[in-house]
Amino acid sequence: MNMKHSITRRFISLFLLLLWLAGCSATAIPVANIPEAGLPEGSFSSASSNTNDVQLLTTPSPTLQTDGYESSPSSDTTQPSKISSDQGSSVISPSPAADIISATPATPSVTPLPSPVPETTTAPESTPKAENTKSTELVYPINSFKNDSVLCLTFDDGGNKKSVQKALDVLEQYDVKCTFFVVGEYLLTHADLWKQAIEQGHQICNHTQNHKYLTKLSTDEVKKQVLAWETSATEVLGADYVQIMKEEFPYLRLPGGDGTRSKRIMQVVAELGYTPVGWNVESYYAVLRNYDLKNDPLEDITDSVAAHITKRASAGSIILLHFNPYDTTRLDVILDGILAKKLTMELLSEQGF
Repeated sequence: MNMKHSITRRFISLFLLLLWLAGCSATAIPVANIPEAGLPEGSFSSASSNTNDVQLLTTPSPTLQTDGYESSPSSDTTQPSKISSDQGSSVISPSPAADIISATPATPSVTPLPSPVPETTTAPESTPKAENTKSTELVYPINSFKNDSVLCLTFDDGGNKKSVQKALDVLEQYDVKCTFFVVGEYLLTHADLWKQAIEQGHQICNHTQNHKYLTKLSTDEVKKQVLAWETSATEVLGADYVQIMKEEFPYLRLPGGDGTRSKRIMQVVAELGYTPVGWNVESYYAVLRNYDLKNDPLEDITDSVAAHITKRASAGSIILLHFNPYDTTRLDVILDGILAKKLTMELLSEQGF
């Protein structure tokens, strides 16, 4: 009996020892059993009959990031992690419903950032592009046009008051409408005459403020010359007139024709919403420069101008005259010569450009 009791006590002691050892094994997980990719999303089951294993019910863990760098929850492998139902400061739980692995790593905890969501944009429906306007097109000067019976008579500058009045009187007598390219400073000095011109049906357009050759100016100065003219025209003719002019007949003539081959100047003109207008018949280079204007008889000069203009006038012509005694003294002769060719004189705006 004593021997049986001794064997029984030894067996019980051994059994208790095994139970104790089994309990210790069930409460510890070697670090090597934790996946390197990070903490699992899911929960641990209770200990199975095999006390050396802990079953992991897992799904892949999202990559953790901090300050732009990828990181695993812990890089410390010196201590085993323990199963715990409490959330420690260094624990990361991908899901609030998951059980937590608590550890005491040497490195600080990492708070997972939400995975970036790619920005998706829906391609807009194709819409028609806005049509280019005159302010964006590069247009070089119009020097003539196609027509079988019409030409345009234009006058420049406007500094000579007597010549302006003479031209207005003759044009009214013949019921001819012209396009006037008046320098801005002359708009201000002869305001009453330009108002009379508008009343008679003529159109006044931009010839810059001071008649400076534009290629000699900076781009900003060119813009100022054009825009200052608009200011003067607004003061003399009114804001409504300038608005209508810019919308319906936005014509600009370059002083001396300077800049007609300059892309820079043409770009400024286009940006400001103007259509440059040139000419194909004129009096200065063809006639006046061949005379001594101070000493030669005025009658000879004016007769030569009238003869040249009537000879060269043809359908589709844009004729350039100036408000000076040489071009206006025989204006009636010029108009008679044009009419004798069965040609009609109209405004530039009536030609569709």
